[in-house]
Amino acid sequence: MGERRLRAVETFAKKILARVLPLTDLEARRWVATENMQRENLSSIEEVDSIVEMLDAELFDFLDYAGFADNSKLRVKYLLGKLNSDRRNETDFFTHKFVGKVESIFSALPTRKDWRSFYVHDLPLLNIASEVLAVSVANKLNASQTRALNNLNKTAPEKFKELVAKTDENGVVLLGKDDAGEALTLQNTSASEIKNTVAKADLACFRSSDSNEWYTPEKYMEAVSKFFGGIDLDPCSCEKANKTVKAKSIFTIADDSLTKEWAGKVFLNPPYGKDDS
Repeated sequence: MGERRLRAVETFAKKILARVLPLTDLEARRWVATENMQRENLSSIEEVDSIVEMLDAELFDFLDYAGFADNSKLRVKYLLGKLNSDRRNETDFFTHKFVGKVESIFSALPTRKDWRSFYVHDLPLLNIASEVLAVSVANKLNASQTRALNNLNKTAPEKFKELVAKTDENGVVLLGKDDAGEALTLQNTSASEIKNTVAKADLACFRSSDSNEWYTPEKYMEAVSKFFGGIDLDPCSCEKANKTVKAKSIFTIADDSLTKEWAGKVFLNPPYGKDDS
């Protein structure tokens, strides 16, 4: 019984009527999967997870599906990946056996979906960081909000922690109050607004900081190193910074790099902080 129905019964009734069904384990999985899909206000993660469970339960005893992997998510990912590969390459290794069954399951969902779109756009949501998954579920975020939040966590983890730091007892993120005094939550924050937080964090990399000891983020160094095929020299560095830059040689503040000879492929992210010492 769902939590809301249980509360209603406890409030308005003295007895709970129960229906006992003689179900096998597989039939019980299908029943639960169907019930979950009919819940209201599912987060994007909960919806994807429910569809995976329904697909897996419906397909489990169909042909050789059960042997594809050890868990439901991997089995569904494997099968849809093979069907998508057949479609792209115009082959028929899996399509003739499985596509009809898969399409019939998707057509029976409360909100009809195309299995290709689900595989490409929705299923990858289950692979994002666990801390983002938890926030997404607790705050009932849609797919766009979840992707934006995941991007924030990857590009500016400190900003992510700051954004989700204040929550209520249910894990709902509280962002303050609006002009009318109503609580601002992550759920009523658009994906664009979350992306704007990412953009501000990225822009901060190029603005002055309080200290000259501010190191180039790893994502930028990966791009630079890939473009140049490695870095020979970083003339404004230190041992800590070079763990990210990975230059073959460095000059530190003690070396006074302006008095040295620079050679090879040089990467330079000069000091730009407020500290003039």
